[in-house]
Amino acid sequence: MAANNHLSSNTEWIEYLIQQGADLNDDTPVSFGNPSKEREVASSLGNIITNLDQTGLLEVKGEEARQFLQGQITSDLDLVSTELAALGCYVNLQGRAIASFRVIQLDDQDGKDSIPCFLLSMPISLVPIVMARLQKYIVFSKAELQDVSSQWIKLGLSGPDASQFIQTEFNTALNNENCPTNTTFQDEGRLAVTLSSALCPRYEIYCNNAANATKLWQAWSKTSTPVGSINWLLQDIRSGDAAITEIVSEAVMPAELGYDRNGGISFTKGCYTGQEIVARLHYKGTPKQDLYLIKIDFDLNKAGFDKINVENNDLTVFDSGTKVTLSENLNTVVGTIISAAPASSNSIECLAVLKIAKAESANLGVDSTPVTVLKRIYSFS
Repeated sequence: MAANNHLSSNTEWIEYLIQQGADLNDDTPVSFGNPSKEREVASSLGNIITNLDQTGLLEVKGEEARQFLQGQITSDLDLVSTELAALGCYVNLQGRAIASFRVIQLDDQDGKDSIPCFLLSMPISLVPIVMARLQKYIVFSKAELQDVSSQWIKLGLSGPDASQFIQTEFNTALNNENCPTNTTFQDEGRLAVTLSSALCPRYEIYCNNAANATKLWQAWSKTSTPVGSINWLLQDIRSGDAAITEIVSEAVMPAELGYDRNGGISFTKGCYTGQEIVARLHYKGTPKQDLYLIKIDFDLNKAGFDKINVENNDLTVFDSGTKVTLSENLNTVVGTIISAAPASSNSIECLAVLKIAKAESANLGVDSTPVTVLKRIYSFS
């Protein structure tokens, strides 16, 4: 299933979202008129749908696309098919994550001789960064890179009725009620990929034209609530789905995000850039940092916090890259916030990489505001 390369802009789609009540900030829908209600529905795991224009897509296409990616990223490309995606990371020579993503193989529907084509789904600001790094190596392969973010309309869909809706829409059926993580569905002009269902069934959907996106939105919104994409991020955070942002790129190891335990790293496929460091940490190292879900309650009347605007998703001092410290010593850094989203009008929930010894015994804070450690995302078997 190839993308529509003639999709020049998403103007038609933005106009449709405005008709549905979207409030825009720099042409990005941040809510659909009632941020508090939208957050409540998303938090209670009701049926929701959202626009995900913060998601970027890097296309890797060519006869040797699979072999090229196999030698560059942590995923095992031999396990990726048009029916099954995979989590993965692209790391530097020191084993630190430049980007995290989901690898999806497109079904070109061109017959048995179709050219392999993969999409790497990641925060849109990281696409040019990853593309520039990979471009240095792909010149030796029969494959090409292209930023196709603008060629697809990206949607998020979740809720208790989501699995049945997706299976009906894509005319398929699975034996279990909820689709396994990374299961993909494809038809003409549309692609759906199953995210972790730790909270509830969740799907990302890519449509290669506004007509397909509009039709799907209309069908699902009959029984769901349109919400701003910050609510999708909150569900990501509560599910433990940590995505590298531009701010924390090359700041943490994939294992510190749990990619050694969520299937995002293959320790059997062979060499790739940074593989030696990643493998050494796994087999011989003792983990000193790990991924945690934390909560920060704040006082909007306190100096510095009055700039926070939860309704417009401006988290200021709590955003990605913010340092977590000891409460009694702000100069002692014990971790870094990876992603953050409002959980209420005066609280934020975050995924943070923290020093294990401190996270489970010390009093933590952000800029003198107390931090509550809710849970460690992954356990070690």
